[in-house]
Amino acid sequence: MITMHSSLRDAYGGKARAIDLILLILAVILNSILFSSNEYLSSITSFSPSQIELFTKILALLVFLISVILLLVNWKQSLENHKSACNRLFMLLNECRQLIEESGESPQTETFNKKYEEVMASIVPIPDAKFNRLKSHHLRKVEFSKYLDRNKAKPFWLCKLDFFIKSFNASNN
Repeated sequence: MITMHSSLRDAYGGKARAIDLILLILAVILNSILFSSNEYLSSITSFSPSQIELFTKILALLVFLISVILLLVNWKQSLENHKSACNRLFMLLNECRQLIEESGESPQTETFNKKYEEVMASIVPIPDAKFNRLKSHHLRKVEFSKYLDRNKAKPFWLCKLDFFIKSFNASNN
């Protein structure tokens, strides 16, 4: 679950940053055009003042459209939801590890089970459409980690290449 939420957190974070950068660049271009006269811009480019005016209107519409899309998709909120889920699950995992060290059935185990149920009920769920892809990603991550443990002397890039090649052979068997 931590891997799934961190993958979604990173994906939404990347999308949010990318669209913010695009919006910022378009806004800077739009403002640069708006604060320059069409005659001046047509003298330094091959466009006529009417073409520049049309381009300015299209660019303004594009900035507005991207802003509305940002409000609808709300990637930053999804980023925060999955970030929070990651943090809560990680704290739960650490608590679980402490209980395993102590081992045995105890009142702490009951407390942990209650906390687990609370955390699972309060975090954002993994979307069904993304679950299998994220589970596959997690399983590959675990297997690659084991592969790295077995091949400590190999450079990382060679391990990655070797693991990738061997993954095709393993899927044929």
